[in-house]
Amino acid sequence: MKNFLILFLIPLFLFIGCSDDDGDVDVYDCEAKAQDALANGFNVYLEDYLAAIGAGDTTYEQPSDWKTKCDAYDDMMHEMFSEGCYDSDANITQESIDSFSTWCDI
Repeated sequence: MKNFLILFLIPLFLFIGCSDDDGDVDVYDCEAKAQDALANGFNVYLEDYLAAIGAGDTTYEQPSDWKTKCDAYDDMMHEMFSEGCYDSDANITQESIDSFSTWCDI
């Protein structure tokens, strides 16, 4: 009976010790999200727009998907701010993130 109890308890301890729940919490990948934001392409649109305005180029036309890309970029920035990705930069505040959306409506 003693051996039977030991044989019964060994698998129980193995299952408990090998569980998938290690208490690990998924860590938000700020770098990957920043790469996603760059891949969105809105930053290039904004650079082109600012360069045209700075040069006085009156022929500049916004791309047709400006608003769509800007809104997506804005959403990513809000998400990254909420996840603490900008914590090390005191110049980036909730207010500055919120004001970015004005670029989407020009």
